[in-house]
Amino acid sequence: MGLFTRRKTDAKDKDQARDLITDRAEITRLLERMQRKRSTLSITSESLAEPFSSLLLHVSPAKGRVALDQLHPIAGDRRMQIGTPLLAASRLDGVDARFGVIIERIFQHEGSRIYQAEMPELLHYLQRRAAFRAMVPAEVPLPPFRLKDPSGAQIRAQLVDISSSGLGAMITSGIPVGVGEYLACDLNLPGARMVADVQVRATSKVLGNRRIGALFTDLNDRQRAYLDKVVAHFQRMSLRRRAGHSS
Repeated sequence: MGLFTRRKTDAKDKDQARDLITDRAEITRLLERMQRKRSTLSITSESLAEPFSSLLLHVSPAKGRVALDQLHPIAGDRRMQIGTPLLAASRLDGVDARFGVIIERIFQHEGSRIYQAEMPELLHYLQRRAAFRAMVPAEVPLPPFRLKDPSGAQIRAQLVDISSSGLGAMITSGIPVGVGEYLACDLNLPGARMVADVQVRATSKVLGNRRIGALFTDLNDRQRAYLDKVVAHFQRMSLRRRAGHSS
């Protein structure tokens, strides 16, 4: 067992950088995760004087459709009809997400009215990322770490940089990974092993190798405080090295 194990909590970073996602596969992954976690949707519309609550009940990428639960309180549902545009806002792993749909069908299921709509073509995903990201010093011999996708397939990677909000790494072996994918991460850091979940936010090729940038989605306060210490340690090492080179 490592010193830290995974525990689900909201991300707590200060700065915000808005991402507008248009990739169909990534939108599907985010919506399916929202559905599995039963994330509450705050629904607004021109026909509504205030927000109402709902849930994302079904995501069908093959049919290009989503299904939303009846609005609560029931007063909101009375204003819903075919052609009504809805703006849905939610939080997924501590990150704000919102998308728009237009109701194309309303049907009854188990005593509730269900709203069917086309899959959204874009999704706003408000990524919180504020912490300074420090490069791993060359003199720190960190071993490769493991990433694992939901199917259990493993990926080996070498840590390049890290902060209390995310990491950068070079993939050394394993299956390809894409933007939006969620991976289990097993990191070996100075003095401790840390297990957490990450979401891939960027991929690129560097000298023929695959590099990823990922955002932590589940850090608890103890893990975040430990990462702050690791980053500060790496910064001090970097500053000492620069001072030595300039003297």
